[in-house]
Amino acid sequence: MHVRNLKRAASTLALVIGIVLIAEAARAQTGIAAAGAPTASNLPADTHPTTPTTLLKDGATTLTPAARANSAAAPDSAAASKTTTQKVAEDIRAAAARIAHLTYSQRRKWQMAQASLPSFCHKWDQLLHDREVNNLAHLDWHEKQGYETASYTGYGDVQSCVAKESDEGVPIGKVTYEERNYYLAGKTTAEAKSHPKLINVTKTLEIFSYEKDRWFY
Repeated sequence: MHVRNLKRAASTLALVIGIVLIAEAARAQTGIAAAGAPTASNLPADTHPTTPTTLLKDGATTLTPAARANSAAAPDSAAASKTTTQKVAEDIRAAAARIAHLTYSQRRKWQMAQASLPSFCHKWDQLLHDREVNNLAHLDWHEKQGYETASYTGYGDVQSCVAKESDEGVPIGKVTYEERNYYLAGKTTAEAKSHPKLINVTKTLEIFSYEKDRWFY
C-alpha cells in the first residue's frame, strides 16, 4: 500500500511539472508573463498547484475531462508560439535589410560627393573670380583731396578643397581661399584702377553640404 501511494504521488508530481513547463513556455512566447510574477517554482510549498486526476483500480491516475481539455489545447499553443517566433524572425530580417540598404545608400552618396567635389571647387573658383570682376565694375568712388578713391574686395584662388562627413553622416565640403581688400587712389579712376593697394587679407573657410546629388552653396 505504501509503494502504491508513492507511485501515485510521483505520477501526480510529473503531471504538475509538465503542465507548469507548458504554461511557462506559452507565457514566455506571448509576453504574458510579467517580470517578477510568481510561478510554480517560487510559490510557498502549501500553494503549489495541483492537477485534477482520477484514481484507477490498479493505482494509476488519469487526467479528469477538464485537465484533458487543457492538455488538448497544448498543440494550439505550440502553433501560436511557432507563429510568433516566425514573425519575430521576419521582423529581424526586414530590419537587417533596411539597415543594409541604408548603409549602401550612404556609402554611394559619400562616393558621389567625393567624386564631384573637385569640379565643384573649380566652379567655385570661377565664381569667386566673377564676383571680383563684378565688384570692380561697381566701385563706389569718392573724391579726397583731389584724388579719386574707392575700395573693393578681391579673391585669391581656392587653396584647399576637402570632403568630410558630419556627425549626422551628411557629406560636407570645406573650401578655403583668401579674401583680399584693396584700396584705389589716383587723379583719375583709370589711374586709380591701374595700381590697387592691398590693405588686408582674410583667410576664409566655407562649408557646403551635399544633398540631392549635388553640392549646395
